[in-house]
Amino acid sequence: MNLSLNIRKKVTLLCSLIECLIFGGPTFGWASLVYVLRDRGYFSELCANATSTQLSDSVINGNASDDSLESWRYPTCAEQDAFLQLVFIVGAFGINSSSLLFGPLYDKYGSRLTRVMSSIFIMTACLLFAFSSHSTAYLTFIALHLLASGGILLLITSFQVGNLFGSYRSTVMTIHSGAFGSSAIVMLFVKIAYTEGVSMMSCFIFLAGISLIFNVNTFILLPKYKIPWPLPENWGKSVTVSERLPIEDTQEMELVQSNSAVTNNGTVQTVSWMDVEYPSLLSCLKSLMFLLFLMWFSILQLTHFFYIGTFNPRLQFLTDDDKDTRPDKRTSLDDLQDFILGILLANFVTAAFNVTMMIPVLPLQFLTFFLQVMGRAFIYGCLATFISTTFPGRYFGSVYGTISILAACIALFQYPLLKLVQGPFDNNSFYVDLFLLILNVCTLTQPLYVYYFVSKKKRFTLTTEYQPTFADSASEADLNEN
Repeated sequence: MNLSLNIRKKVTLLCSLIECLIFGGPTFGWASLVYVLRDRGYFSELCANATSTQLSDSVINGNASDDSLESWRYPTCAEQDAFLQLVFIVGAFGINSSSLLFGPLYDKYGSRLTRVMSSIFIMTACLLFAFSSHSTAYLTFIALHLLASGGILLLITSFQVGNLFGSYRSTVMTIHSGAFGSSAIVMLFVKIAYTEGVSMMSCFIFLAGISLIFNVNTFILLPKYKIPWPLPENWGKSVTVSERLPIEDTQEMELVQSNSAVTNNGTVQTVSWMDVEYPSLLSCLKSLMFLLFLMWFSILQLTHFFYIGTFNPRLQFLTDDDKDTRPDKRTSLDDLQDFILGILLANFVTAAFNVTMMIPVLPLQFLTFFLQVMGRAFIYGCLATFISTTFPGRYFGSVYGTISILAACIALFQYPLLKLVQGPFDNNSFYVDLFLLILNVCTLTQPLYVYYFVSKKKRFTLTTEYQPTFADSASEADLNEN
C-alpha cells in the first residue's frame, strides 16, 4: 500500500520545523540563560571587590530551587558581565565556524552524517550545561559552542525540505530560518522553570532527552544524501510504507538531477545562468555578489549579536540597576530580484531597532526586543535563500560556510565594542549603536548591486534569446527556395 507522498512531505516539514524551533538557535536566548548563570554564581569570583546582590525574586517568593537558594552569596559586577558575554561570543562563533567546517562535509556526504553529528553536539551541550556549576563555570564555553554548532548544522540540513514544495521552496526555507531565530524562546522557558523551582540540571537533561527523538527525521524521513533540486517528476511516487522517501539516494544521481534537465531523446538542455556565471566554487567566492552579500550579512549579524550579548547590561543601565523594575512560472533571475525587497526589509528592521535601542526609555525596549527578533529572522532567512538562488546548488554548503566563518570573524568585534561601552563611554552604548547604524546604511550597496546585476542579465537575455544561428538561417533559406 502506497503511502501518500503529500502527507509524508507535510510530516517531514512539520518535524524539521519543530526541531529547528527547539534546537536550531537556542543560543539566541542567551539573555534568558545568562540570568540563570548569574544567579548560580558563574564567574562571580571576578567580583572580588563587589558587594553581594539582593535575593532573587524566586528566593523572596519562597519557590526557589536548591540552586537559587544559594544565589544570595554570589556578587555581580561589570567584569562578570564582560566574561559572560565572552561565553556568548565563543558560542555565537560556533554558529558560523561550524558552517565552514561542516558545510563542505554536507555537500560531499549529505544529510545523515551531518545530522548525526548535530545530534551528538546538541546532546553533549545539554549534558555539559546540566552538570556544570559555579566551580566548573568554564564548561559553559564548550557547552554553548557545541549547542550553537549543532543548531546551525540542523538548520543547514533542514533547508533541503524546501525542495519538496516546488515554487514554495524559498518560502519553506525562510520559515525554517524563522523557526531557527525563534528558538531563543527555549531559554526563556528554562529561565521560567528555574525561577519556579526547577533545577537547571533537570531542564537540560530534559532537553538532552528530546534531542534523541528527532533522529526520526534523520533515519526515516530524510534521504541519506540530499533531496535533489529541481525535484524530478517521478521522485518518490513509488514509495511504500517500508521504503524511504527518495527513489534515488546516491550522490551522483542527485547531482545530475539537480544541475541538468534531460529531454526525452536523451539530450541535455542548456544549463542555468548560475552555472555559466559561477562554474566553480572559487568563482563564487571571488564574485562581487558574494563580497557585497558578505558585507551585508556580517554587519547586520554583528549588530544583532552585540545587542543580544549586552541585553542585560542595557536594561540595568536604563533602570539604574533597579531590579524591580499560488505563483506564476518564474525564472531564477526573478527570484533573485525579489530578494531586493527582503534585503531592504532586513535593513529597515535592523535600523529601526538600532534607533529604538538608542532611546533611553525603558518601555520602548519591548519594541526594540520585538524588532530585533524579527530582524534576525529576516537576515538568516535571506542568507540561505539568497545563496540557493544566486549560486549553483552543489556549492551551497561551501558558500554558506564561507560566508558564515568570515561573518563570525567580524562578529568578534562585539567584545572590544563592549569594552568601549564599559570604559570610555561609562556604560552608555549610544555611540556604539550609532556607529552600527551608520554601518547598516552602508550595506544598502548590496540590494543596489543585485538590482544592477539582474537588470544586466535580463537585458543580455533579451538581446541574445531570439537571435537566429547560422544553421537556423540556412535552413530557413532552403525552405524558402523549395
